[in-house]
Amino acid sequence: MSNLTPFNKNIFDFSPSRIFDDHFNSLFKYFNTAIPKTDLRETNSEYIVDIDLPGINKENINLTYEENTLYLSVIQSNENEQKDNNGNTVFTERSKSQISRYYHLPNGDEDNIKADFENGVLHVSVPKLNSINKKSKIIDIQ
Repeated sequence: MSNLTPFNKNIFDFSPSRIFDDHFNSLFKYFNTAIPKTDLRETNSEYIVDIDLPGINKENINLTYEENTLYLSVIQSNENEQKDNNGNTVFTERSKSQISRYYHLPNGDEDNIKADFENGVLHVSVPKLNSINKKSKIIDIQ
């Protein structure tokens, strides 16, 4: 065990990949972002999307369907304040979380999409249209 070196990075390694990795990974230290776990299933009649959003309030979830794409955005602010026995604030902590994802779900019936949120899981059902609405345009080659 004596030969284990913590933070085993070669300080003389100036390769572009290491420099890029260090800067890219450090970005996530400054932004409180998350990528929610998602299960996406397709059947003959619908798309079923289950998105894990633990600790999120339903009021902070925005869900839209536009141009064959399901858009999810969440913005949630939290404040934790602790007081002593005299009612004086001892500690206050604030955080803001933001999540944005989109899912390409072609041929969805936007008028019949259903969504519910229970136990931290957003369940979305997007029925498929019976006919495929593919718009095409003939392009003249000049």
